[in-house]
Amino acid sequence: MNEENSDFFVELHDSSDLRKDLLLSSKQTIHTLKKYREFAELKIKKKQAVSQLSKTMIKIKELASSLQSSLPKSKVELTVSKKKIKEVPEHHTESVFLEKLNRIEERLKSLD
Repeated sequence: MNEENSDFFVELHDSSDLRKDLLLSSKQTIHTLKKYREFAELKIKKKQAVSQLSKTMIKIKELASSLQSSLPKSKVELTVSKKKIKEVPEHHTESVFLEKLNRIEERLKSLD
């Protein structure tokens, strides 16, 4: 028997379910390809935005240096003082959150 021309048949049970499954998987594949295309377009837009930002930053640096060179020189020095920020005790914030949580739970119970 010639193998190239031989027909091969397979009996399919519930062929309508098989068709439905194939169509659903095709639909999911198309949806995935659509999301991938959107992702690729977003990636291109991001590259363009980063490139534009880079060009803008270079221009800003050039303008800042030209402005600095055109300003008169001064001998005023800036001093920066560091102030300590008062830290909130950890137990205080936790208790405040617990009180708020209790109030919210009471409101929820009153709504029931």
